[in-house]
Amino acid sequence: MSATNGIDQFLVAPRNAADAGDLAAFEQAMQSVPGAAILQRAGKAGQPRLVVALPAAVASQLREQFGATLIIEPNAPLKAF
Repeated sequence: MSATNGIDQFLVAPRNAADAGDLAAFEQAMQSVPGAAILQRAGKAGQPRLVVALPAAVASQLREQFGATLIIEPNAPLKAF
């Protein structure tokens, strides 16, 4: 996890294909968060995922709100040796 100014990276993905639509609601919720950003969109059809930058406290709140349908976990960016 890469913390800069209290902002951490998180991987966000639907728990199953039926929950993929909740990523749009998650993105809407992120728009009101200062410092939040989508760093990467990835995945394939039916299995989208996002890498986002969020303050850790906000990530906890979003986990409570979307935890039933979305996986929101810390992302550990790989670094070259």
